[in-house]
Amino acid sequence: ADIAETPGYPEVVGDIRLLRTLRAFDHDVEDSAEAFRAHLAVRCSHGLDAVRERIMAAWGEDLWNLRCEMLPHGELVSRYMPEAFVFAVTSAGDPVGLGLWGQGRPSAFVHEVEGWQDKFMEYYIFVNEARMMLIDQASREQGRLVHFVHIFDLENWSLVGNSDRSWTAFTTERTRPVGETYHDCNSTFVAIRTTAWARMAYSVIKPILPKKVSDKIYLMDDDFAASSFARELLDAETLERLSRRAFSLPVRRSQEGRAVIRPRQSFACPVVVP
Repeated sequence: ADIAETPGYPEVVGDIRLLRTLRAFDHDVEDSAEAFRAHLAVRCSHGLDAVRERIMAAWGEDLWNLRCEMLPHGELVSRYMPEAFVFAVTSAGDPVGLGLWGQGRPSAFVHEVEGWQDKFMEYYIFVNEARMMLIDQASREQGRLVHFVHIFDLENWSLVGNSDRSWTAFTTERTRPVGETYHDCNSTFVAIRTTAWARMAYSVIKPILPKKVSDKIYLMDDDFAASSFARELLDAETLERLSRRAFSLPVRRSQEGRAVIRPRQSFACPVVVP
């Protein structure tokens, strides 16, 4: 794959995307070029240009209001592994994603859903592509590099409930090689209501994480909302919603309506624009 043969999507070949890749590899040009070619190869093998076109056709400039349930197989995946594409916005203007990991049931997803690998993979590539599109648009609007902040609610998370060999092998062999080609997208990972099980699991994997990754990870307890770090990162309303477990999502822009991107290029996009 070569950049000259790639469609000129700004979030793929624009200056901001290229800068993200350079930053991810400490401005090493050769390593950055190799990593960028790897992403272009992933785009070819997984049809990401077509995915990008479908997202743009359904949402365009309104990605802030995209819900995970509206992506292919999103309603199904969300019943087992609920997450919010954008739950809130930081004081600096960065999108905040929310994963309800304590409610996650990956083992049940594996055993109960027919064709679960292909369904989750399609959902996963849509989520990754939409995230990159959003932070590229936001970076151009705000005149700075915008990154995702991810919050993971670990209430009731346990090792037993999240251990499944098929799921682990799938994420290692299929999803991770795709996700790893999206560089410098995230600035912070915050775990709240971190259980003892989760702390133990993290202590095992932390030594093998790159320092630039582990430096972004913060584990917090039930009193997360009282910490100075959380108050600097999130506004009082967002912290209050997290504390109350009020995970429903308000619409953030004036454009109203609902768009659902369904598998196999079927669309339902009723929209009302005031």
